[in-house]
Amino acid sequence: MQESKGKLREDPFSLLGLPKRFHIPLSDLDQAHLEASRIWHPDRFALRPEAERLKAEDHMASLNEAYETLKTPIARAAALIEAEGLKLDKGTDTTSSPDFLMDMMELKEEASNARAKGDSDTIQSVVKKLTSLQRQEEELVFQLFDQIAMEPNTRTEKLEEIRGHLQKASYFRKTCGDLLTPSALL
Repeated sequence: MQESKGKLREDPFSLLGLPKRFHIPLSDLDQAHLEASRIWHPDRFALRPEAERLKAEDHMASLNEAYETLKTPIARAAALIEAEGLKLDKGTDTTSSPDFLMDMMELKEEASNARAKGDSDTIQSVVKKLTSLQRQEEELVFQLFDQIAMEPNTRTEKLEEIRGHLQKASYFRKTCGDLLTPSALL
């Protein structure tokens, strides 16, 4: 399943031998990464045939990527959603409500008009709005994972809700990034 160097061939939880759950103590994550690194660090393969060295480098890159993914709560949530077989769209979530899409279109239009006028204050104001909305969506993700922990029988429906909130948070984050490019601030 591995596409290229650094792309995860397994979900990050399995790569590091961790349970597929949202709440993972950072000390457990660090320990799992350290143990896997002791086995797969390329220096341990320095005198081995090239194929083994390349495999170790590739696996170590995947371990590092898995570690970075699980270290960040929102990335960990996204990995959990994908490990459960739910897809996260890379662009606009086609299942988003028309109201959400209209609100986003209005914010983007406001930023576009501000950009055309060279009004960086308005662009910054839109970025602040988007950042606040992103944080709200992320907080809802955390709350829903807490609910799953307390009521496991709601897992399926809550994971779908989480997917929707992750989609929105991702959209807000990407839109902020687009607005903060140097060309957007000119």
